[in-house]
Amino acid sequence: MSETVITLGQLASQYDCKIHGDSSVVIADVATLSSATNSSLTFLANSKYKSVLKETKAAAVVLTQNDLKFCPTNALVTNEPYLLFAQIASHFDTTKEFNPEIHTLATIHPSSQVPSTCGIESGVVIAKNVVLGEHVFRRNNRKTLLMS
Repeated sequence: MSETVITLGQLASQYDCKIHGDSSVVIADVATLSSATNSSLTFLANSKYKSVLKETKAAAVVLTQNDLKFCPTNALVTNEPYLLFAQIASHFDTTKEFNPEIHTLATIHPSSQVPSTCGIESGVVIAKNVVLGEHVFRRNNRKTLLMS
């Protein structure tokens, strides 16, 4: 599995939020306020953790404009820090990685469209007129019936 790294500036641009601090800081993982390191992104969504925020070792924190004054490091500023952090955290989720291939024991209707970037496991059935997007992964025993 590949390691995911991205700069704070890239995250701010991709997720349409404001950056406070150094946009070139590299983020390699996500963590809690207390367990974050100098390569971690974390978040503050509950004011009862402000004391932990002051001690964080994180590279950056996702928080609101009102909490920015308590932040000792770089920040991504948004009105919804929990939501933004959840969206960014999914960027670092390596469990969704897969090898793009269609297993020989998968059943795909000839009228369906399955890009070569998809991963289709053994036993998967893809019905008539299904159109999959790029990088879709289908696990065993799931029947895809939605039509375009």
